[in-house]
Amino acid sequence: MRFSKICDFLFFLYIFTLFLHLDSIAEGKGKINPSQYIINAKRIEGKLKIDGRLNEPEWNLAQPVSNFTQLDPEEGMPASESTEVFILYDNDNLYLGIKCFDSQPDKIVANEMCRDADLSKNDMVGILLDTFHDHRNAFCFVFNPLGAKQDGLITDEGKGKNFDWDGVWECAASCDSSGWYGELAIPFRTLRFQEKKNQIWGINVSRIIRRRNEVVFWTPIKRDYGMDPWAKISMIGHLKGLENLKQKRNLYFKPYVLAEIARESEDRETEFSPEAGLDLKYGISSSLTLDLTLNTDFAQVEADQYQVNL
Repeated sequence: MRFSKICDFLFFLYIFTLFLHLDSIAEGKGKINPSQYIINAKRIEGKLKIDGRLNEPEWNLAQPVSNFTQLDPEEGMPASESTEVFILYDNDNLYLGIKCFDSQPDKIVANEMCRDADLSKNDMVGILLDTFHDHRNAFCFVFNPLGAKQDGLITDEGKGKNFDWDGVWECAASCDSSGWYGELAIPFRTLRFQEKKNQIWGINVSRIIRRRNEVVFWTPIKRDYGMDPWAKISMIGHLKGLENLKQKRNLYFKPYVLAEIARESEDRETEFSPEAGLDLKYGISSSLTLDLTLNTDFAQVEADQYQVNL
């Protein structure tokens, strides 16, 4: 009797161990390995014309990546439309070219043209750049088929989002019978990175096909990453091929002038109240920014999240 109970216990233990093993195998098959997703940037001489057409011969030097994967509506399935991403760079700029092929170009949704508008209701492309490769923080650049731009800073894997940040970058888009296209030029002075001979940055590219409510990513993203899975910086791919980049100092200033005229009644004199001020930003180093202000217009102050902010 006792021997039979021991056998039953051993059999139960064997089944339980086998179940755990099969479960771990299934989990391993569904796990995404970001190190397998690599795009190489190609150095070029001279600057590109940013017109959204990708017709310069330099684009033929880039090695495109494609094979986007759906997050919605069918997680893990291939994208219904093809997308190709090309990356070039010179001494001053990082260039991205995106070809968004579409079998029904007349159904592309694009009606936003304002800077920093919510582009999620349009067809759009988004780029995340983890320039420090710390797997936590990234610059975000978004545009639609009309060339409307949105940008921001993502910190702590999406716990912090600052879309009040406005970087200096160029974007242009165009459409034809095969789909729509985008060209970006992001100056290195707009970005922050460590000065090393060989750079490795984190990168991911997303696309929304609005009429299908389809959201696709180059490095696949899973819903169980959390409320904002697209901001899971630790699970994005890698940008390689960047060499001998120089962190140029970014100098930015914005003056303003305000004037107010008031008269309480015809018997009183007109009161004229002019105001002027200046906001200045200077990048001292890759992790230190100096902000100076004279008579700040607080209605226009932007929240600016960096590692050190004075």
